[in-house]
Amino acid sequence: MQEFLDLDNEYHRMIFKAADHAVSWDILSTTRIHYNRYRVLTMYLPEMLGKVYNEHCQLVELIRDRDTACYSILKRHHYSGLDHPKALKEKYPDYFL
Repeated sequence: MQEFLDLDNEYHRMIFKAADHAVSWDILSTTRIHYNRYRVLTMYLPEMLGKVYNEHCQLVELIRDRDTACYSILKRHHYSGLDHPKALKEKYPDYFL
């Protein structure tokens, strides 16, 4: 799991850098401790690893091809992580207030 999360961080860092927003990534990566905790828990949901991996592969292809469809996939990818609080609260009730 840790290797996946490290690679995921590197993937996002490279996208920020390619978009000329490396400083934004630096700021985000040092101020998101609670998001990281949530993300780790989310990755233990059975469907998430494959879903995230597939979305990343799609995004690489779309970015490489300069396909504007990547915007809708990016939006779905980044907001879909917010869809799991109920499942996480049920699975880890002691972690949430």
